[in-house]
Amino acid sequence: MLETPIRNHPTVLVARALTLAFILAMVSISYVMEGLYEFIVPMVGLFALLMVVFVIFWAKTTICATDMELISEFNFIMHKHKAVPYNKIASVNVVRTLVNRIFGTATIQVNINSAVNAARPEISLCLKNDVANKVRDELSARIYGLNYTSEQEYVYESSIHLTNRDAILHGIFGNSSWFVISSVFFTLLSVVAIFMETGEDMIGLISTFMLFALSFVIPMVALILRYYNFRVYRLGDTIYLQHGAIQLYKTSFKVNKINSVRIKRTFFARLMNKACLEVDVVGINATQDTTPVLCILTSMDNIRTLMDDVVPDFIYEKEGNRQPGCAAIPWLMKAFWATCATALVYAYPMWFLMFEDVSVLELSDTNLMILRLVVLGSFLFLAFVYFAAAHIGFNKNRLDVGENMFMFETGIVDRVRTIMQYDRAQIVDVYAWPSAYRQGLSRCRVYMLSSSGHSIAVSGYYPTEDLEVIQKEVMERIKDGRYDYKKSVF
Repeated sequence: MLETPIRNHPTVLVARALTLAFILAMVSISYVMEGLYEFIVPMVGLFALLMVVFVIFWAKTTICATDMELISEFNFIMHKHKAVPYNKIASVNVVRTLVNRIFGTATIQVNINSAVNAARPEISLCLKNDVANKVRDELSARIYGLNYTSEQEYVYESSIHLTNRDAILHGIFGNSSWFVISSVFFTLLSVVAIFMETGEDMIGLISTFMLFALSFVIPMVALILRYYNFRVYRLGDTIYLQHGAIQLYKTSFKVNKINSVRIKRTFFARLMNKACLEVDVVGINATQDTTPVLCILTSMDNIRTLMDDVVPDFIYEKEGNRQPGCAAIPWLMKAFWATCATALVYAYPMWFLMFEDVSVLELSDTNLMILRLVVLGSFLFLAFVYFAAAHIGFNKNRLDVGENMFMFETGIVDRVRTIMQYDRAQIVDVYAWPSAYRQGLSRCRVYMLSSSGHSIAVSGYYPTEDLEVIQKEVMERIKDGRYDYKKSVF
């Protein structure tokens, strides 16, 4: 399809023009409100100049394909030649933004096996939708060796049945629990502001609503729209993902590109016996997600069914071992030092309220007493949270070291079960702070390539010799030739 060099579809210029016009319009509004109309003409001139630059880049950039590689060339003043061999391509993603859907186009994004610039595709190409699907099918056939066409993709059933209700729940509770808790706080703050603000002074109320919208509503709605109509299935050794309500996203990657699998259960998800499944895969980050989602929030039964069908190589049945009793000491020491740091922060406010002249506050004795109780109570509450977190961390962390894989289960509020293969570990670091070292304990930090840079999994406190087994196994597999990051272990 790409033997003859072609350019991006002209509608990419329309998308850039709309984005640029929106940005400049937002800047110009402030000038208009201040009566600085003389700045409007330079803004129009800047818009015209940038559009000329965009047109030149569009006209001088071509893309073609040979039997061995995909080539992008830019030839204006300077010559830039970028060649991507097919055997280096991790995934070919198809993204259809709102502009794409309006003009009947689609954007093909080619990502390679690298986490250095994973959030940005190596080559991006906008074509008419039918042509884009043909190009994707041809590239996929070269990469995966499958006789797979876009017309057939809805013939294949998703490995598990997911409804749009699951997408809504994922948008609300799939994020960190701290995100949900902070959002609830801003909601309550908005309600309080409604009763406290007067009709003549609505600035505080509007600011609070804006903060609530930016911190919770907009990210939640964006997450729901992103994972709407979620489908996942596997053909051969290739996994296919599709989702999106407004911006449609399709991607595929081989199973042996997976570096680790995480079963993530936030606090609110655990209350509903639900979880989501995340994977570290280099080169599929077309939507700039920090971690690609293999399955949105759904029941644990669905998670087990999906893993059986899609990633059986990462099924790990063992529950793992608890930390030894002496591990309570480093956990308690962490809580103690956190309490001391908080006490330093609270020291001056408490001293001022208890012993200094507080007449400047112009508070009645009753309100002053309430303020003192609030400050003291908040300190005691934070100290309680630190020690409660230490108790949970000590009791809930798990570790298990198997023949081909090992598992960390960590988290205090949100729990994460991370399953890793020895052949995917890049760096294994066993370290200990004094409180743990004196007990003969250490923690293990494992680095792996992910969709954006590297991901880190950290264990709880275990005997140092138990954690060094992971290091030794990785090194032994390298020495005897068993270490192979290109394939699954089974």
